[in-house]
Amino acid sequence: MIKRIKKKAIIKNNINEDTVLTENLSNDENNEVEKGYYLVTGIFKRKPYFEKGMAKLKKMGLDPKWFKNPKDTYLYVYLDRYDTLDEAKGMLYSDYRGKYDGDLYILKIQ
Repeated sequence: MIKRIKKKAIIKNNINEDTVLTENLSNDENNEVEKGYYLVTGIFKRKPYFEKGMAKLKKMGLDPKWFKNPKDTYLYVYLDRYDTLDEAKGMLYSDYRGKYDGDLYILKIQ
């Protein structure tokens, strides 16, 4: 538990607009992904792994969502989308209100 708290403190001090992973899809005419900050649980290239990942999250009582990145055709699974980085960081630090203890990261779509 102490290791996890230290890890969160390190992460908390390093997440800002300059360090968050960003994907620029605004110039892609095939883009249907809404701009914002996504709390991502995983990225999948193969459909069977994607389906297994979605099923695992649903079994945990979560309502995962997904989108296909038009640039690389990977399937991005996320828990929610937020308008601001602060909202996304709050949910990241709270482990999605204590509902998810797996790896999470913030992806900014612009």
